[in-house]
Amino acid sequence: MQWMRTHGRFASGGAFLLYIYIVLAFGNALHISANYFVILPVFAISMSFGFWGGLAAGICGLPANLLLFAILGHPEYSPESKLIAEISGIAVGAVSGFLSDYFYKFQLELARRTAVEKELRVALEDKNVLLKELHHRVKNNLNIILSLARLHSKNTDAAGCKDQNEKFVQRIYSIALVHDLLFHSNPGKHISFSGYITDLTDSLLFGTSGKTIGCIRDIPSDLSLDISYAVPVGMIINEVLINSIKHGFDGIENPEIYLSFRNEGGMCMVTLRDNGRGFDQNSVTEGLGSKLIPLLVKQVGGSYSYSNYRDREPRGTVFSLSFPSRAQE
Repeated sequence: MQWMRTHGRFASGGAFLLYIYIVLAFGNALHISANYFVILPVFAISMSFGFWGGLAAGICGLPANLLLFAILGHPEYSPESKLIAEISGIAVGAVSGFLSDYFYKFQLELARRTAVEKELRVALEDKNVLLKELHHRVKNNLNIILSLARLHSKNTDAAGCKDQNEKFVQRIYSIALVHDLLFHSNPGKHISFSGYITDLTDSLLFGTSGKTIGCIRDIPSDLSLDISYAVPVGMIINEVLINSIKHGFDGIENPEIYLSFRNEGGMCMVTLRDNGRGFDQNSVTEGLGSKLIPLLVKQVGGSYSYSNYRDREPRGTVFSLSFPSRAQE
């Protein structure tokens, strides 16, 4: 269709000459059937010049036949009903031209959309490269901060200050880990949350001052989470685990942590449970972690609760967090 529009003059001229040749060369053998060959130039002109060209060719079809039959000396080869023949030619030319215009516009729109799609693909690739570079730079900057914090921790003798500095390092690490996963995965807003939590808990358990703590993780392997939720949820889990590891396992022979993630009724449910000694409600101090958790929970539009089993078996602490499942969309 595009080719015929581009080379319409040659296609139409060729079809018209072929029509004249067939009628003059074989008209005496074809007799009245020679009328049908007028469709060749009518159709070619319709395809080349659209509706108005097809309409004009349809109008001129019958007079062209009459002229050629007159040249042959056989005007009786013309159709018996010239009115019907004229109307038929006009209808064929107009409809063919209309369809030609429709498909020509369709091709133009298809070509336009193909070009736009190509431009969008190039723009998307550029965006993905820039996004990866952004996450890479953020990760590097956070790693610099981590290194400085660790150096500061090594040069600090005060036990309380050292402990707070270690917590600060772990908080920064929980954020840096997200950007590291985003950099090494396909560009996008989601990360593998199961992989993230595995790395996060491993880093916490590795630095527990010689304690051997078991960790049971019940998280779907295909779970992904939006970065705007992954960072605060990861930091919440980080704070709860730090509290369990630092304060919950004194005197416990086989310390263990259980972490699960469920999607129930449009809500994501996170549960962290330890088998520690629980905590005394009256002796709880308002540290930075206890202030961070409510702020982070509010950020994801969720709610949380603690269940403390200090005075009965099995002892331990259970932390429950719920937030909307749109974080996974």
